[in-house]
Amino acid sequence: MSTGLHKLKPYKSFLLAKVKDGVDLDGIVQQLLDDVITILKVKEDGPRKLITKSPPESDAGLHVAYIHFTEEQPVAWIEDDSVSNLVHQLVLVCRRDRYVGLCVSDNRLRTPIVRRIGRPRMAGLSSLEPINPGFMNAAFVRGITRTLWLSGTHRRSTVKADSKILSGLNLRDALNPLEDQSYYFTAARSNADIEGLRSPVVGASPRGSRIWVGVSTDWADFRDTAAGVLRQLKKTKKPIQAPLPVVAVSAVDAKKVADAFDVGLVPPEGVTDDPNIDPETLAALERWSYGGDFRITKTDGASFEVDMVLAGISVGIATFEVTVESAENVHWAISGKARTAAQQEEHRKALDLCNNRAWLKVWYDSGQTLSDGALFEIRHRDMPFWGFQWGNLDGFDITREKPDPLDEIGRQDSLFCWVQQFWPNLSHPLKIPGGWLACDDGSMEIADFIHLDERAHPPILSLIHVKGAGSDREHRGISVSKYEVVTGQAVKNLRSLDRLLLDAGLRSGIGTKVGDLVWHNRRRTGRRQMLDALARLGAEYQRRIVIVQPHVKKTIYEEARAHPRSLDAARLQQLDTLLLSAEASAHGAGASLTVIGGK
Repeated sequence: MSTGLHKLKPYKSFLLAKVKDGVDLDGIVQQLLDDVITILKVKEDGPRKLITKSPPESDAGLHVAYIHFTEEQPVAWIEDDSVSNLVHQLVLVCRRDRYVGLCVSDNRLRTPIVRRIGRPRMAGLSSLEPINPGFMNAAFVRGITRTLWLSGTHRRSTVKADSKILSGLNLRDALNPLEDQSYYFTAARSNADIEGLRSPVVGASPRGSRIWVGVSTDWADFRDTAAGVLRQLKKTKKPIQAPLPVVAVSAVDAKKVADAFDVGLVPPEGVTDDPNIDPETLAALERWSYGGDFRITKTDGASFEVDMVLAGISVGIATFEVTVESAENVHWAISGKARTAAQQEEHRKALDLCNNRAWLKVWYDSGQTLSDGALFEIRHRDMPFWGFQWGNLDGFDITREKPDPLDEIGRQDSLFCWVQQFWPNLSHPLKIPGGWLACDDGSMEIADFIHLDERAHPPILSLIHVKGAGSDREHRGISVSKYEVVTGQAVKNLRSLDRLLLDAGLRSGIGTKVGDLVWHNRRRTGRRQMLDALARLGAEYQRRIVIVQPHVKKTIYEEARAHPRSLDAARLQQLDTLLLSAEASAHGAGASLTVIGGK
């Protein structure tokens, strides 16, 4: 049986590498294919039987060669070596300019190939170097991020996940600046929008120098994708070490790593792009990640020795000789001995799992975590809260929260009056329609104001909380205490963003003294009319929490950001933490947080 190139439509997953500068490109595709045949022990006859070995050929600027072979794999559900599955395998080598993509149909076969990249005694693979993670980030972790695989660098705890997988419309906005600092991303799926790809979504594992795009519809689809990916690598000139906000980056001082205190394996759910990982390896990973215990018995700098315990029984010992070349380049060699002859096979499987750079995690007392073949350091970073907006408060008393009497809203100089006259425009009163606005001031209030903007697409429902500034002095300093009460009120009432709960809360105010304080496009109306508008809202609407507290002034805020050693900068860092915590709560309710300060 012969397989033609035009018949191929493999899953679009690529191990990426670059041919080292100075190496002649002539014959490199053939050399790489010959190395793969040698490493995988593919022969004319035997356990891995060669079916087709294609000569290198060019197609639309892509240099391609492949092997098609079969192998017999054991069946997991029976103890009979005579029963096996005959599996057809493909290894395809693609080159464009100096960039190479290897497509391997079974990821189990990829590992021995990866281990020989850049190593001597291989005619082709010794000429390759993996793509630096920074260039992988710049090329493929870009645009809207739809899925993230996160791995923790923090000490393991029952109250915080070791790892997690997130999925959403754009996770760059969903990351929690306080909680997610102790995680780094191992892989991401982003709308990278690369020329030549039919789908804009690309999955990338930067430290593994791998990407995946999805199922091919035909050879042309695969070819165009491979060419587009390699072309994108060539276009990428500048690395990006931190392509995502918030999450951890590589360790600052990797040379100080010492004294391992915990070792673990990533559970199967954390395996990113291995849809066809073999069942035996998957079962072993599940056993050791959930039921295994690596008890450290000796440490020596970054190296250590463990007693490998499975389900409470010691299987054997293992010594990890760890070499730290840099934070992004950590290697280890494992040796060990099983406790008994009967445990040799299980011990060997555990060693194989620990040899996988993507699966082993080690925590060190020196503050670093070894994960995905790189070192990370737990280090709190002061993250700014970016949700401030600046309102035109000229002519208003920023220390005065509400008018007296309350029925005078819109006719005095209080902050309540500013909301009625300006919101949602922060600079010019009455310039745009005001939408629906209801005051709910009182002991059991939902918020000081509920605002509905039906003109937006989708509509925006805002709960507005108002608090007067502590001073109207021109050079008033930043104060955290002035925001604590109003922020707590905002978080406490997040539940009212639910349309049905909001409807019930507004109905309860009918007939009270605030029941008639309702405006539509800044003209007085009634609560029943606003309730009718809410009833038309449906489920598709944006949710927003708004805090109007003008104590922080724009000029003082910008001065504090520009001078991080000043007293106001220290206060602003504390205020950032308070508001980021509230923002995380708002995000948990599917809402955004906006804070209105003074210009």
